[in-house]
Amino acid sequence: MIPFRVLFLALALTGPAWAGEPGLVLHENGCGPVFLGMTVDQAATALGEPLTSTWMGGRFKPDPACHYLYPGGDMTRLGFMVSEGIIVRVDVYSTDVPTDRGVGVGSTESQVRAAYGPGVEERPHPYLGARGKTLTVDTAPGRAMVFEVEEGRVLRLRTGRLPQALWIEGCS
Repeated sequence: MIPFRVLFLALALTGPAWAGEPGLVLHENGCGPVFLGMTVDQAATALGEPLTSTWMGGRFKPDPACHYLYPGGDMTRLGFMVSEGIIVRVDVYSTDVPTDRGVGVGSTESQVRAAYGPGVEERPHPYLGARGKTLTVDTAPGRAMVFEVEEGRVLRLRTGRLPQALWIEGCS
Protein backbone atom coordinates (compact mmCIF):
# COMPACT_ATOMS: atom_id res chain seq x y z
CA MET A 1 0.00 0.00 0.00
CA ILE A 2 1.32 3.45 -0.96
CA PRO A 3 1.56 5.83 1.99
CA PHE A 4 -0.68 8.89 1.65
CA ARG A 5 2.32 11.27 1.84
CA VAL A 6 4.02 9.59 -1.12
CA LEU A 7 0.83 9.70 -3.19
CA PHE A 8 0.24 13.35 -2.25
CA LEU A 9 3.82 14.28 -3.14
CA ALA A 10 3.55 12.52 -6.51
CA LEU A 11 0.33 14.38 -7.32
CA ALA A 12 1.77 17.70 -6.17
CA LEU A 13 4.84 17.29 -8.36
CA THR A 14 2.93 16.28 -11.47
CA GLY A 15 0.39 19.11 -11.26
CA PRO A 16 -2.47 19.58 -13.70
CA ALA A 17 -2.18 17.94 -17.11
CA TRP A 18 -2.19 21.19 -19.05
CA ALA A 19 -0.64 23.98 -17.02
CA GLY A 20 2.85 24.07 -18.45
CA GLU A 21 3.43 20.34 -18.10
CA PRO A 22 6.72 19.56 -19.84
CA GLY A 23 5.55 16.00 -20.53
CA LEU A 24 2.54 16.96 -22.64
CA VAL A 25 3.05 15.21 -25.98
CA LEU A 26 1.20 14.67 -29.23
CA HIS A 27 0.55 10.99 -29.93
CA GLU A 28 -1.40 8.96 -32.46
CA ASN A 29 -4.48 9.00 -30.24
CA GLY A 30 -4.49 12.69 -29.31
CA CYS A 31 -2.41 14.92 -27.05
CA GLY A 32 -1.48 14.24 -23.45
CA PRO A 33 -4.60 13.15 -21.58
CA VAL A 34 -6.96 14.16 -24.42
CA PHE A 35 -7.86 11.41 -26.85
CA LEU A 36 -9.51 11.57 -30.25
CA GLY A 37 -13.17 10.66 -29.83
CA MET A 38 -13.57 12.38 -26.44
CA THR A 39 -16.38 14.84 -25.94
CA VAL A 40 -15.44 18.46 -25.30
CA ASP A 41 -16.41 18.08 -21.62
CA GLN A 42 -14.25 14.94 -21.25
CA ALA A 43 -11.29 16.73 -22.86
CA ALA A 44 -11.67 19.80 -20.63
CA THR A 45 -11.83 17.59 -17.55
CA ALA A 46 -8.74 15.69 -18.68
CA LEU A 47 -6.83 18.96 -19.20
CA GLY A 48 -8.11 20.54 -16.02
CA GLU A 49 -9.32 23.70 -17.73
CA PRO A 50 -12.07 24.73 -20.12
CA LEU A 51 -11.76 24.55 -23.87
CA THR A 52 -13.04 27.79 -25.33
CA SER A 53 -13.53 29.37 -28.70
CA THR A 54 -11.96 32.64 -29.64
CA TRP A 55 -13.81 32.80 -32.94
CA MET A 56 -15.22 36.28 -33.46
CA GLY A 57 -14.28 37.18 -29.89
CA GLY A 58 -16.70 34.56 -28.58
CA ARG A 59 -19.68 36.58 -29.84
CA PHE A 60 -21.00 33.84 -32.11
CA LYS A 61 -21.48 30.15 -31.67
CA PRO A 62 -19.07 28.07 -33.74
CA ASP A 63 -20.31 25.75 -36.47
CA PRO A 64 -21.09 22.39 -34.80
CA ALA A 65 -19.92 20.54 -37.94
CA CYS A 66 -16.35 21.82 -37.49
CA HIS A 67 -14.69 24.36 -35.23
CA TYR A 68 -11.66 24.80 -32.97
CA LEU A 69 -11.44 25.08 -29.21
CA TYR A 70 -8.38 26.14 -27.25
CA PRO A 71 -7.30 25.39 -23.68
CA GLY A 72 -8.15 28.50 -21.71
CA GLY A 73 -8.73 30.32 -25.01
CA ASP A 74 -4.96 30.37 -25.72
CA MET A 75 -4.53 29.93 -29.48
CA THR A 76 -0.71 29.85 -29.37
CA ARG A 77 -0.06 26.29 -28.22
CA LEU A 78 -2.79 23.79 -29.14
CA GLY A 79 -6.03 23.72 -31.06
CA PHE A 80 -8.64 20.97 -30.79
CA MET A 81 -10.78 20.46 -33.88
CA VAL A 82 -14.30 19.52 -32.85
CA SER A 83 -16.98 17.96 -35.01
CA GLU A 84 -20.45 17.44 -33.55
CA GLY A 85 -19.08 17.73 -30.02
CA ILE A 86 -16.25 15.21 -30.50
CA ILE A 87 -12.48 15.86 -30.64
CA VAL A 88 -11.37 14.72 -34.12
CA ARG A 89 -7.97 16.41 -34.51
CA VAL A 90 -5.28 18.16 -32.46
CA ASP A 91 -3.09 20.89 -33.96
CA VAL A 92 0.22 21.93 -32.37
CA TYR A 93 1.60 25.44 -32.97
CA SER A 94 4.25 25.65 -30.25
CA THR A 95 7.73 24.22 -29.78
CA ASP A 96 6.91 22.94 -26.29
CA VAL A 97 4.55 20.15 -27.38
CA PRO A 98 6.56 17.46 -29.19
CA THR A 99 5.34 14.10 -30.43
CA ASP A 100 5.86 10.97 -28.38
CA ARG A 101 8.85 10.32 -30.65
CA GLY A 102 10.50 13.62 -29.75
CA VAL A 103 9.89 15.75 -32.83
CA GLY A 104 7.84 18.90 -33.06
CA VAL A 105 7.67 22.48 -34.25
CA GLY A 106 11.21 23.49 -35.21
CA SER A 107 12.46 19.93 -35.78
CA THR A 108 14.13 19.17 -39.08
CA GLU A 109 12.62 17.12 -41.86
CA SER A 110 15.36 14.53 -41.34
CA GLN A 111 14.41 14.24 -37.65
CA VAL A 112 10.81 13.50 -38.66
CA ARG A 113 11.97 10.87 -41.13
CA ALA A 114 14.34 9.29 -38.59
CA ALA A 115 11.59 9.13 -35.97
CA TYR A 116 8.85 7.75 -38.24
CA GLY A 117 10.85 5.70 -40.74
CA PRO A 118 9.88 4.59 -44.21
CA GLY A 119 6.16 5.14 -43.58
CA VAL A 120 6.53 8.90 -44.09
CA GLU A 121 4.66 10.03 -47.20
CA GLU A 122 5.75 13.31 -48.78
CA ARG A 123 3.45 15.68 -50.64
CA PRO A 124 3.98 19.20 -51.96
CA HIS A 125 2.59 21.88 -49.67
CA PRO A 126 -0.29 23.58 -51.49
CA TYR A 127 0.66 27.09 -50.34
CA LEU A 128 4.42 27.08 -49.80
CA GLY A 129 5.50 25.97 -53.26
CA ALA A 130 9.10 24.75 -53.48
CA ARG A 131 9.78 25.99 -49.91
CA GLY A 132 7.42 23.51 -48.31
CA LYS A 133 5.92 20.05 -48.11
CA THR A 134 3.71 17.96 -45.91
CA LEU A 135 4.94 14.73 -44.36
CA THR A 136 2.16 12.31 -43.47
CA VAL A 137 2.35 9.19 -41.34
CA ASP A 138 -0.56 6.74 -41.14
CA THR A 139 -0.52 6.05 -37.41
CA ALA A 140 -3.51 3.72 -37.10
CA PRO A 141 -6.42 2.70 -39.30
CA GLY A 142 -8.35 5.87 -40.09
CA ARG A 143 -5.80 8.17 -38.41
CA ALA A 144 -2.74 10.16 -39.44
CA MET A 145 -0.10 12.52 -38.14
CA VAL A 146 0.84 15.40 -40.44
CA PHE A 147 3.92 17.61 -40.32
CA GLU A 148 3.92 20.83 -42.33
CA VAL A 149 7.51 21.61 -43.30
CA GLU A 150 8.91 24.90 -44.57
CA GLU A 151 12.52 25.16 -45.71
CA GLY A 152 13.41 21.90 -43.97
CA ARG A 153 11.83 22.66 -40.56
CA VAL A 154 8.48 21.66 -39.05
CA LEU A 155 6.20 24.69 -39.03
CA ARG A 156 3.22 22.98 -37.37
CA LEU A 157 1.91 19.47 -36.85
CA ARG A 158 -1.30 17.65 -36.12
CA THR A 159 -2.81 14.28 -35.44
CA GLY A 160 -6.35 13.21 -36.07
CA ARG A 161 -8.96 11.12 -37.72
CA LEU A 162 -9.18 10.89 -41.48
CA PRO A 163 -10.09 12.90 -43.45
CA GLN A 164 -9.80 15.78 -40.95
CA ALA A 165 -6.08 15.22 -40.28
CA LEU A 166 -5.36 15.92 -43.95
CA TRP A 167 -7.31 19.17 -44.18
CA ILE A 168 -4.63 21.83 -44.74
CA GLU A 169 -6.90 24.76 -43.82
CA GLY A 170 -8.44 23.33 -40.68
CA CYS A 171 -12.21 23.63 -40.88
CA SER A 172 -12.20 25.92 -43.93
